[in-house]
Amino acid sequence: MYFSYSIIGKLQYLYINAREGVASGGHTALRFENETFHFQHHDGGIIRLMKQASVDFDFQYRYLDNRTLYEAKVELEDDHFDQLRHFFNLRLLKQKQQDTLLKEINLNISLLHKNTQHPLLNIKGAGLLAKNTVPRETEGHIIHSLQQKTNLKYGDNFLNEQIKQLKEDINALKPQPWPKDSLQLRNVHEITS
Repeated sequence: MYFSYSIIGKLQYLYINAREGVASGGHTALRFENETFHFQHHDGGIIRLMKQASVDFDFQYRYLDNRTLYEAKVELEDDHFDQLRHFFNLRLLKQKQQDTLLKEINLNISLLHKNTQHPLLNIKGAGLLAKNTVPRETEGHIIHSLQQKTNLKYGDNFLNEQIKQLKEDINALKPQPWPKDSLQLRNVHEITS
């Protein structure tokens, strides 16, 4: 019994010559037709997966960096080629999801520090009902009128009580452990089967 497999040469293993300074160790990449995946070193010793259009990758390394690229074609069956490409795309998506979570954590940490000036925390009109404020002349009458109506409807101490209750609620919060399954990505085997 003979099996016929479709062999393709779309996958290429790339080696980029080393040069002095930052790139003294050389560089490798995998090229899936028009997409090139490679790892780069970033500040703090972090190695990150990068994905570039193959044309841009060649321009960066061949022309801008003036480095020699060696290419080796890797012949794979269609299924294996698709599976490998899918794995790299999933890895990149997981990395992006981790980046989003890290940004969210850093924002939450900045919220916990009192004197932090964060651009996302500037909320237009947040001080509208604050006491002892000096509004601009054009806004003064409207703000004063709104404060009077609020005080008449809810009482003079309404805002102070609300702020006090919020502070008590915040102080009663207990940190929860980070969920282990917060990064929900399906396994390559689940997708291909």
